[in-house]
Amino acid sequence: MGGQGDWATASWRKSKRSGSDDPPGGGCVSLAASASCGAIRDTRNPCGTMIIIRKAALRRMLDEIKNGVFDLP
Repeated sequence: MGGQGDWATASWRKSKRSGSDDPPGGGCVSLAASASCGAIRDTRNPCGTMIIIRKAALRRMLDEIKNGVFDLP
C-alpha cells in the first residue's frame, strides 16, 4: 500500500472514545498505516475521500494533537 494502494484491505482504527454519543455530524476519523504512509478517512463515510500522508508526518501530527497544539482556546 502506498499513495495509490488498496486501502480497502487495511486494518482501520478509530479512537476508543468514539461512540454513539458523538455530536450530530460527528468528527470521528479512522486511521490505517502501511510501511511508508498512513491514511485518514471519515469513519461515517469509509468509501469516501481519504488523506494519504507520509508516516513521519502522521506521527508528528498525532503527537501535536496529543499535546494540545490544535486545541481551541
